[in-house]
Amino acid sequence: MTQLSEVVGDYLDTEENEETNLWILKPWNMARGLGLDITNNLSEIVRQHDNPVPKIAQRYLVSPCLYNGKKFDLRYIVLVRRTEPNLLALVYNMFWTRLANKKYDLDNLDDYECQFTVMNYSKYEMTQLDYKSFIHNMEKQHNIKWDQVQKDINAAMKKVLVAAASTPEPLGLAGRDTSKFDAFSVFGFDIMLTDDFKPVVIETNFSPDCTRACQYDPEFVNNIFSVVDGRFGSTEQGLKAFTPL
Repeated sequence: MTQLSEVVGDYLDTEENEETNLWILKPWNMARGLGLDITNNLSEIVRQHDNPVPKIAQRYLVSPCLYNGKKFDLRYIVLVRRTEPNLLALVYNMFWTRLANKKYDLDNLDDYECQFTVMNYSKYEMTQLDYKSFIHNMEKQHNIKWDQVQKDINAAMKKVLVAAASTPEPLGLAGRDTSKFDAFSVFGFDIMLTDDFKPVVIETNFSPDCTRACQYDPEFVNNIFSVVDGRFGSTEQGLKAFTPL
């Protein structure tokens, strides 16, 4: 935690305003829902400064959009073709939904199946839901048009990449010497929605697990490599699976 004073200030301001003051602590370099803690205890947050594994303290989203009363997040795959001189990134149109197993309840912060959505790496049952069914049901449940929500999600992901592309390594992607090879990167973006359908980028992973992407779309790998190199297939056909950011 390199912004300890800012975190403490935000915490105390929230307390003074008598708002829900929950924070999630997550290891900076782990995935699959490992090492996560939810707390409203300032002392516990401050102690993370001395933790041998650095942790990120992030305000907990207490009013998320729900699907049948349950929390969910959305995993998007983003292909970054280049960062200089201008960012070129595309998001795969197919995404997948990760659902909590139990209905959302702030009184059950210690119940993993209530608060978290990553079930496929644990002993818990995992709910499978394809993205087209999810969109249809969301529009029906919440009386919304998904197209606008998707545009907002794409804009949020692009902001992250633009910021990364303008920041030198190791914090960002700028300054890489790519002159000797034609490189690309694949990132996994985890998105949650607020109760008024605004996107929140929960985290971004490099070299994401694409097992479910391959299960849901047998052409996933072909589309990725066709866009990168036409020798793998029709670039034009591969591009149909993406939307530019």
